[in-house]
Amino acid sequence: MRSACKRYVLIGMFGIVMQSSDAVMALDEVKLGKAVPNSFAFGATEVGIEAKIFEREGIEVEVTSFRGDAQMQQALAAGSLDIGLGSGPALGFRAKGAPAIGVAVMYGPPANLALVLPFDTPIKAIGDLRGKRIGVTTAGSLTDWLVRELSRQQAWGSDGIQILALGQMQARLAAIQRGELDGMVIEAATGYELEEAGKAKNFLLFGDIAKDFYTHVIFATDAMIEKRPDLLRRFLRGWFKTGIAAKIYDAQIGGFSSDGAWSPAAIEVIRHSLKELGILTSVPDAKAIYNDAFVPVKF
Repeated sequence: MRSACKRYVLIGMFGIVMQSSDAVMALDEVKLGKAVPNSFAFGATEVGIEAKIFEREGIEVEVTSFRGDAQMQQALAAGSLDIGLGSGPALGFRAKGAPAIGVAVMYGPPANLALVLPFDTPIKAIGDLRGKRIGVTTAGSLTDWLVRELSRQQAWGSDGIQILALGQMQARLAAIQRGELDGMVIEAATGYELEEAGKAKNFLLFGDIAKDFYTHVIFATDAMIEKRPDLLRRFLRGWFKTGIAAKIYDAQIGGFSSDGAWSPAAIEVIRHSLKELGILTSVPDAKAIYNDAFVPVKF
């Protein structure tokens, strides 16, 4: 807990001026986890902190980053976190007994994820990808599922494209430069940076491949839901106020949810992806993997 006296914040790039206040306010701490440290979508956390949007909701956010959904879910289960920012397929951890559940949608179809190829690639069309070697983060991850879904849509089956799980982007980029990979799945924003550096280029955006899907989801622990539901509501209000204020890249803003409400069609795709990825042995009941009591968020 901490106190804040005068608060003057000018966010020049958004044209937002926050009002000052002389009132001393005790803040409730929320321990927040990010499944990965460098996701552009998760960057709204720092925007909300710096703009004092969470503070105006009476919240101090403590942020911890992880190496993937599984590690973050372990922290949620251990009580080290109250809220987590993860992927749609991570909803499957709930059906495996995890004491945390999806409470709000953050980002819809994966328009922020791209298949990136080297500049000198002989691949000119999607049909040329058959049998090619594509690098993903880990087996059973969102990046894994997206490549398999692309293969299935081309009627090649889920293994029509070779998938190699090589972890961090730097390792996959090095493998491409050594000729060990034909491409990789990363955030589109990083792909554009690689393009500017002359190292690789975005070939396709996965938002066109999985139109009914949840790329990113907000999770909360059972303890948070049961013991501090008002604090959870305040956090979500602060989060979505941040998303609306930021108006992050025009190419991606359409994918952000404005109120966290769930779509049955997207949940249906997520449910089946959990079996396809090997996260679960069978397709779970929809209500077993998410909680809709806290959305749509009211302003």
